[in-house]
Amino acid sequence: MGTLEQMPTRRWILNETAAGDVGLFLGSHAAESFRDFTKLPSGLKLQLHVLGSDSLIPMRAMDGLVAAVIEIEGARDSSLARLAGAVRSHPAVPMIAVLSSPDVGAIKMALRAGADDVITLPLALDEIEKAVLDILARRSEAAVEALAPAITVVGCGGGCGATTVATNLAAALGQGAEHPLLVDLDIQFGDSAGYLGVERPGSIIDLVRSTERIDRELVASIAARLASFSIIPSPLAVTPFDAMDVDPLLQVLRQLRGECDVLVVELPTNWSNWSLSVASNTDLILVVVELSVRSIAHARRTLDLFEAIGIPKSQVRVVVNKAEKRFFASLRTDDVETTLGVPVIGALPSDESAVGPAQQQGQPVLAFAPRSKFTKAMIAMADAVRNILPGAAQHVAD
Repeated sequence: MGTLEQMPTRRWILNETAAGDVGLFLGSHAAESFRDFTKLPSGLKLQLHVLGSDSLIPMRAMDGLVAAVIEIEGARDSSLARLAGAVRSHPAVPMIAVLSSPDVGAIKMALRAGADDVITLPLALDEIEKAVLDILARRSEAAVEALAPAITVVGCGGGCGATTVATNLAAALGQGAEHPLLVDLDIQFGDSAGYLGVERPGSIIDLVRSTERIDRELVASIAARLASFSIIPSPLAVTPFDAMDVDPLLQVLRQLRGECDVLVVELPTNWSNWSLSVASNTDLILVVVELSVRSIAHARRTLDLFEAIGIPKSQVRVVVNKAEKRFFASLRTDDVETTLGVPVIGALPSDESAVGPAQQQGQPVLAFAPRSKFTKAMIAMADAVRNILPGAAQHVAD
């Protein structure tokens, strides 16, 4: 059924399709023409499902399909709901809407519900085949396009400063030619919006649950734009971890990487299946620690978890926050590298004269105190991050 790429804990990504199943979800009248056909000339197999006027598509019938052809009967809400439901449950499957006539209004409604393409009755095998292969070709081309690099930031223990690191890293990366997008995925206690003094026009939950295709307009309606970067905040209400569906979330983050220059994602401290999937699908994982035995032990357990699920150490760097260069300190930055076996990419000083007041004013430290010790260390860390991200040479050249 085509070749697939597999990475530890990652979702399967379809690269090429030489043969596979195309689901036909049609009303009884349109289905009559296809009862005797089992495949298309290209070798794509057909699965015919006859639907009643108000029937929804059984979600299991969508599993394993390379494309779905779905009849929309007029502008019936129930008929459009079957398409929207299929898009919501299987966002990676190309959807082709079938209309009774090429009505402009109906075409717009189908596309808004999530259809990749629209064809009209009466159907012919060659028309279905052309629509399916065209979409698969477009998706294949899009899949090989370079996505914006993605970084995850996760703290090792409460109060270690992961939000401070994530917000100011986005600000520092935005001082160059890039315009980063920060996504706060701490869906229970994330407060990046509070740190930056921005309203919450929406959250990542709105995008994950949206039945619309993600584009710049939809992102702009939810994201808050600052001077050097944009942010999609966490939800205002505490959201249960099991309310997050991993497949739609990964699809949303992938689409967001097509709408920004750098994606920075802050994850919650507690790990779940979906947060591990997010971390493993990014280019760089920044583990934020303090110079305390408790925080370092937490980081050690986190790295052991990464190793158990196949995330390589080369994908991970450590950020030491609130680092103090005291002569008689019990732990130093060098000790962190030695203990964890992972390079420290940045040591951010404990600079309360800059960090605390900046957060009270709702500004990144870089904007509030551009000459502070923290700002200088953060800019140096952002440069180090750029140098190890995909396309680093190009960013430097630009």
